[in-house]
Amino acid sequence: MNRKKNNNLWAILLIIGVSYPTCFFAFIDDIAKDYLCSSDELYPIEVLRAYSHIEPWIYVDFDESMKTAHYSRAITATMSLVGVDGMVLLNFFRNLFEKNNLSRIAPAPEVKIPKIIHQIWLGSPVPPVLERYMNTWIKYHVGREWQYKLWTEEDIAQFRLYNQKFYDASDNYGVKSDIARWEILYSMGGVYVDTDFECFRPLDILHYTYDFYIALQPLDSLFVQLGIGLVGTVPGHPIIKHCIETIKDDWQKKGAPKKTGPVHFTRSFYQMANREGYKDIAFPASYFYPLGCQKNTDRIDIEAWEKRGAFGVHWWGKTWMPKPFRPSAFQSIKNDASAKSWND
Repeated sequence: MNRKKNNNLWAILLIIGVSYPTCFFAFIDDIAKDYLCSSDELYPIEVLRAYSHIEPWIYVDFDESMKTAHYSRAITATMSLVGVDGMVLLNFFRNLFEKNNLSRIAPAPEVKIPKIIHQIWLGSPVPPVLERYMNTWIKYHVGREWQYKLWTEEDIAQFRLYNQKFYDASDNYGVKSDIARWEILYSMGGVYVDTDFECFRPLDILHYTYDFYIALQPLDSLFVQLGIGLVGTVPGHPIIKHCIETIKDDWQKKGAPKKTGPVHFTRSFYQMANREGYKDIAFPASYFYPLGCQKNTDRIDIEAWEKRGAFGVHWWGKTWMPKPFRPSAFQSIKNDASAKSWND
């Protein structure tokens, strides 16, 4: 069977497998070798089995997911904050999603992004409110060829950072975490996840399909920008390289988002995504950020979020900011000294 036909069959089998797992796996083992082989290469049935317990891919319209019609002011404000016209930026993300979403392209036979989850916690011991969310990533992944790594200050001290001088110069844990996450991902690949992010379903399918994946923040964040609370990538990706190398250019700007965070990173993604043969995607907000970042903007309905294809939810702990900016559940976290410099 030639490669093109094999790829088409692979896509068909994946769709059937995740849609009708009980029937599918009753007979697939008997026919796998006859129909999934290309020369001496066997498309791994383990990939299909990894998705057998989750719902199939759910397509959500980009503008419906982003609630674009309700946030014209946020789109207009983007130019002054990001340096790119908001509608131009939104069209760029929409076109990329329509081109590369899972209704259009099929997973590869071999994993592309390493199956490792990175999380970072600096300062005091991890508080219980965050441990709960961190454990959901372990629950849905570890034990199925996935690794999990929690990076502490001691671990990062052993990691040779390209931007070490900026890491050392900042007192803010948000800035330090940003600098560290980019360099860990560039070196090792995998997926970085904020500690206030809850997992709803495994990420396997994304790691077999993309070289880089991320999602947009909801537009109640007041302008068009990516969320950096969850970022999946192959090692050495040009987007991450650009982000790391241009931190020096934004270092004098006020606030973590502009120095090292989502504003800074959005520009890198816009300039470098989907080039050099890489398959990259920025999902609209509802896939990873179904909850708006402003207080009381959305009703919490996890079941509804999952039915609309959400892989998880960011709970917007804002632990890098002073307590008055945080939701009540996160105000007991003790990092006052670090949070003072959040807008320096």
